[in-house]
Amino acid sequence: IFRNEGIYIVAPFILVLCLKKSYRKTAIITLLGIIVFWIGWNHVILPGMHVNEGSTREMLSIPFQQTARYVKEYHREVTDEEREAISKVLRYHTLARDYNPDISDYVKGTFNEKATKEDLKNYFRVWLQMGLKHPDVYFSATINNKSQLFCPDLALGNYYSYEVSQNFMGMVNDTCTELEMDLSYPEKLSLFRSIYEKLREGIFSMPIIAMFRCSFLYVWITLFWAFYCLKKKSLEAFALTVPLIMLILVLIAGPTNGYYFRYMTPFVISLPFIVFFGYEFIKSGNSHKEESN
Repeated sequence: IFRNEGIYIVAPFILVLCLKKSYRKTAIITLLGIIVFWIGWNHVILPGMHVNEGSTREMLSIPFQQTARYVKEYHREVTDEEREAISKVLRYHTLARDYNPDISDYVKGTFNEKATKEDLKNYFRVWLQMGLKHPDVYFSATINNKSQLFCPDLALGNYYSYEVSQNFMGMVNDTCTELEMDLSYPEKLSLFRSIYEKLREGIFSMPIIAMFRCSFLYVWITLFWAFYCLKKKSLEAFALTVPLIMLILVLIAGPTNGYYFRYMTPFVISLPFIVFFGYEFIKSGNSHKEESN
């Protein structure tokens, strides 16, 4: 809820609950409370603390990847007008080199933060023109960037080791020297961390168990369960899946493929409860139907 996408995930879930009379009053009050808090957090508290707004580029991973792949494969077809429009938004002369099928961060990093609304408008006009010429390029760019979310290729999700996170903390300490930052792991627990990390990664690299480190597993379980709930005509059970469905859409719009397993954490934690309580809703609904018959 503290991030902008939080309200897009939570709000539809509550709106679905509003359709049930027994939940309507509570759901409406909860939704209004979330909206008020979200507005206050993003437009009062954060600006009051001088926290900078997120960049526009964070929402544009998909079109940026498509443009970069187009330039990489069909640079000879790019007109001077198209090149100029793209250059005002992205660093055109490095797009082909910066393009990585798996992650948009490299292309996104060339975004011109000073680009005006008119520049973006011209860019999207060109983006549409180019897409109509070679829609297969846009399709390939998107599929390549999201394949691990849907394809059962057993690509194991990535994780950050304690060593990597320690390096990140060191970078924060070096960057925030004026604040005298001193983030680090307790030295006395180093042996425990090492044993725990080896045990954890050893277990989740074993056959069959390793599947639980694959992003596609959680995405498909969510989608199949949602369709099953609809088939059983259980609005309550389906409502529980809405936040995760919205999260899947956020992941599709995001910059990375499915190998950053931290994005799967909400699925890992909540899916067992969603399926369990959803099944109880379905079973309860079937019982009521039998009684009425």
